[in-house]
Amino acid sequence: MLKNVKMSNYTDTEELKNEMLSSQIKGEASYRLKEIYVEIAQHIANRYEFADDDHRLFTITSAYDACIKHGLRFKPEKLTNAYAYVSTIIRCSFASSTVKIKRERGEIPPLPKGAVVLECGEWAESSSEGIKVHKL
Repeated sequence: MLKNVKMSNYTDTEELKNEMLSSQIKGEASYRLKEIYVEIAQHIANRYEFADDDHRLFTITSAYDACIKHGLRFKPEKLTNAYAYVSTIIRCSFASSTVKIKRERGEIPPLPKGAVVLECGEWAESSSEGIKVHKL
């Protein structure tokens, strides 16, 4: 993971968009794009309260991993705001990470057998009536 990433007060959305597009051409995220992902994840994490430092670190790391996984799928012809795209990925990752941690601690009951966890704090199960989606 990146070390000593300095937090800026804002993220230049044009720089983010250009880095995402140039990284799509290369097929992998550039070092600067990775720095921007960490900056945005840390900035969004400052808005939340975490149980402890491990929870905070796990959540930010999961968000970074999600950005690396999904960030290069950005399509400027469908969505003009790259920051909104990345921040949505991060917020969904935060929700999933928090649910995972709470489930491991026993604060949330385990999912039924055969259930699948979806993005953004939802889970789905298949039954004779079809697929049902539930909030966690």
